[in-house]
Amino acid sequence: MGWRDRDYARWTSDERRRFLGTGSSTGRGGVRATQGAAAAAAVSAAVFALGHFPSGHPVIPGIDFGGSGVKPGSAPAIIGPSRPTVHLVGPTQVPVHSLLTFHGPVPPGDEGPVRVLASLNGGRWTTLAVADGHSGSYLARIALNDPGVLRVRILFEDGTEATQTVRVG
Repeated sequence: MGWRDRDYARWTSDERRRFLGTGSSTGRGGVRATQGAAAAAAVSAAVFALGHFPSGHPVIPGIDFGGSGVKPGSAPAIIGPSRPTVHLVGPTQVPVHSLLTFHGPVPPGDEGPVRVLASLNGGRWTTLAVADGHSGSYLARIALNDPGVLRVRILFEDGTEATQTVRVG
């Protein structure tokens, strides 16, 4: 079926005016579409041109067209101060009615209370212990009285956290 056989190709001038706001197939609607396409092309050309400025330009940062957010050969931007990574190392399975002890260094400049939170079997997070980290290290001990999967989260003063999952059984 050719375009002349379609219903819209057989409209009268009154129908075109009513549905398209124009009196002919090449009326003002075509002019508006051409103007919109020209504006879109101009904006695209401007963005493309701005993307080729040096990435260290003080006014206009480089735009990455690759979609990764990082230009090849450059390091990713860090937003805000980076927090040190704290790793918990310990058993993955412990017997019920035992004690679990956490100890280690406090991140530099973060001396203060260290909170130990836990969630048993996907339940709500509960504070089980608060340790003193003013000396640069902490020691906390929690009692494991119920069986299940215990998710432990250690929170330091600046928001740095470390997590571990332990099966209690």
